[in-house]
Amino acid sequence: MKTFTVAGYSRSIAGELQFRVANSLSRQAVLERCGCTDVNLIQLPQAMTREQAQAYVDGQSIPKSMEGFQACIKRAEQFEMRRIEGTDRVIQYDLTEMTPAERAQIRAEHNAQWAHLSHEDLV
Repeated sequence: MKTFTVAGYSRSIAGELQFRVANSLSRQAVLERCGCTDVNLIQLPQAMTREQAQAYVDGQSIPKSMEGFQACIKRAEQFEMRRIEGTDRVIQYDLTEMTPAERAQIRAEHNAQWAHLSHEDLV
């Protein structure tokens, strides 16, 4: 039984949303070179079969429709990162004003993208 460590969705050249599996995140670059768009692959917590991986990815609320995710990326390009002098901390400054609804949407998309990480993974 073949297992994989990376899984996610991408849109093919024909515009079809397809579930993808691989054993390395370098697969994302290969898919993009082949003309796929909206490539969103994540590292799985353990090796899984294709069916287990799809159930895991779908359970993590990884957006199949990448329009919202792309809008989040476009919005993030409007931020400027500044290091706090004398520390390793970085502050993110928004270069444009956002409405509370826009902030909530970006926060929800960010949380959905990184929900698979536990606190131990971040330390």
